Amino acid sequence: MDANSNCLLQHKAEEEVRNEVKPSESINRKEQLYLAALLQDGIPVVSSLQTILCEGGVPQRPVVFVTRKKLVNTIQQKLFKLNGEPGWVTIYGMAGCGKSVLAAEAVRDHSLLEGCFPSGVHWVSVGKQDKSGLLMKLQNLCARLDQDESFSQRLPLNIEEAKDRLRVLILRKYPRSLLILDDIWDPWVLKAFDNQCQILLTTRDKSVTDSVMGPKYVVSVESGLGKEKGLEILSLFVNVKKADLPEQAHSIIKECKVVECCHRGILTDLLHKWNQS
Repeated sequence: MDANSNCLLQHKAEEEVRNEVKPSESINRKEQLYLAALLQDGIPVVSSLQTILCEGGVPQRPVVFVTRKKLVNTIQQKLFKLNGEPGWVTIYGMAGCGKSVLAAEAVRDHSLLEGCFPSGVHWVSVGKQDKSGLLMKLQNLCARLDQDESFSQRLPLNIEEAKDRLRVLILRKYPRSLLILDDIWDPWVLKAFDNQCQILLTTRDKSVTDSVMGPKYVVSVESGLGKEKGLEILSLFVNVKKADLPEQAHSIIKECKVVECCHRGILTDLLHKWNQS
């Protein structure tokens, strides 16, 4: 984002805050402090958080989103435990349990980023890769972290060079940042990112961190969301209040057993079964 765009966003956010507060309205001390924080130095808190997440490549919330506060809080507690030191927080679970959504939701918190990761967050969608695919992921990450080309004007030529470049970039430019590795399949891939930094990762195999160094914390995610969460997802998807769902909705949820909080294919299947019942 260039300086002009940033100024326009700041001006727009300030105008929105000013328009929402009328002179005739009375606000308490807590609200005054909050508004003061928004306007301090012309940088709105909410806009700042959104900018950090957007620049870091963190995915937005899915259209159909159901909160899972307990799990999100658990992930955040593990991130706090890193305490600014190199380490690993692993979100582990079977395919379709919502690991990526939970990882994104955990860092969607201003106080967490401000207190633990003031240098920002950097999301990398890894997946199953061969060596050439991994090199491309590392090259893209290095380019993103060195947009002003202050370290090098060419991309690293191999995985070892990319690993070294990444280590230097994080140490010198982003020392208190969080690297988020989504969908790790293989331990050898993870070792390419083992650069004495703070890492949050999602995986189906919790043993992927066995070969890396540093403190390790694991958050296990169950594959099923339960009946109530399933009904909540279905109600959001079909835009009907949960209390107004027909009786067959309960049997549909029971039949599906496993419902991911953002899996559109499963939701479409739910709707199809509903229409057929």
